[in-house]
Amino acid sequence: MYFGNVIKKNFPAPTNKSALLLYGLNMSMVLSEDVQIHFELIVLLLFHFSEKGKTEILKNSINFKIEINRDSTVPAYHQLTNQMIAFIQREEIHIGEPLPPENAICELSGLSRMTVRRAMEQLNQQGLVVAERGRGTFVVSKMPRAENRTSIGFALRPDRYLEEDPFYSQVFWGVTHEAQQRRLHLSFLKGETLVSDHGLSETLEILNHLHGLIIAGQMPESFLEYLRKIRIPCVFLNYHSPKYAFDAVTSDQREIGRLVGRHLAILGHRSVLYLSGEPENVAHQDRLRGFREMFVEPGKRDCHVIDGGKHTQSGRKMIAEALERKLPFSAVAAGNDMIAIGAMNELQDRGFQVPTDVSVCGIDNVTPAESCRPALTTVHIEKQEMGARAIQLLLKRLEIPKAVCETVFLRVKLMERRSTGPVSEDGKRGEIALDEVAAKRIR
Repeated sequence: MYFGNVIKKNFPAPTNKSALLLYGLNMSMVLSEDVQIHFELIVLLLFHFSEKGKTEILKNSINFKIEINRDSTVPAYHQLTNQMIAFIQREEIHIGEPLPPENAICELSGLSRMTVRRAMEQLNQQGLVVAERGRGTFVVSKMPRAENRTSIGFALRPDRYLEEDPFYSQVFWGVTHEAQQRRLHLSFLKGETLVSDHGLSETLEILNHLHGLIIAGQMPESFLEYLRKIRIPCVFLNYHSPKYAFDAVTSDQREIGRLVGRHLAILGHRSVLYLSGEPENVAHQDRLRGFREMFVEPGKRDCHVIDGGKHTQSGRKMIAEALERKLPFSAVAAGNDMIAIGAMNELQDRGFQVPTDVSVCGIDNVTPAESCRPALTTVHIEKQEMGARAIQLLLKRLEIPKAVCETVFLRVKLMERRSTGPVSEDGKRGEIALDEVAAKRIR
């Protein structure tokens, strides 16, 4: 019975001469223990060269995972095609190497042979693979034939920033201009869609049509981990995290804060209201740290910090809160220009003069900063250059995939305009709240 158990474990039914012969031997022979061991090796060798054995061995040797979402509206063969393209472009299957046989892919994906064959035909039509009779299907290219141009995605989160935030609209202009100059295909992607809780196949459906991705704004840790896992070439704009090995184009956020702090300190301000914007925004918090490093000096200079949004209405609300709390300050430093403009408008609506009563300073040097009245003192960041350099860095990554990750820091400079000035006599003491200054002016 020993041989019968070995055979039945690997061959459910005697479908060929070898199996029939082994069944016959099992019925007619009584062998020693040594012969039993040799006999088991013969059975295992037969299993190794059987179709079932080959498939099992191939499954165990494949180091990538195929996931098919049965609930997706994307057809199963299209999901498989996209995932195979991703494996090829990430060099999990190299040019010149064979694809796994159809039966192994069927086992890995749970799809029928007809569905797998349809996906293989798509890969062949796009010029990625070539089938050779008797040998298999081999990878011959990383770029689909249908794509005549390199395809780049631009993702921004939150999506509304492209319309509401002049900073990112100018960055995007730099991206689009550079893409046009280099004849690239550029797609705008909704950042919220990319990080939403949907299936893997939908995200792959978006990303697998791209050669690389430019990301503006801060993404959640879970999405950064996902990007690292799928190894799509990425460049981050205005955000840099040493934890993740991605290329980035940004500015030294702390140095930006130091420029503002140094400027207001030189003007003689001792008490500053700092409107930091969003507390979870890494860039805004780094700017605040830089400002404190340069401006705050115990016993001489201090700042009061209020967190809020990053738009003009946020600036208005934070000024209203500061006045309600009767915080003393002779100058306002804001995390970006739009906050600063909102703060300046609120101060002026309440009867204060800028910069006579209060100096106001922003960061970014967006277009409205120069056209507002008075023109806003701010820190200039090369926004359009940031977009252009992102394209250049991404193309370099596509050309040399294994190059060391690079972070490009763009130059920044203070743009001194008419919204800041020397501290007034009332502001020198740093103890008089602004409502008292306004009351004094009315009298």
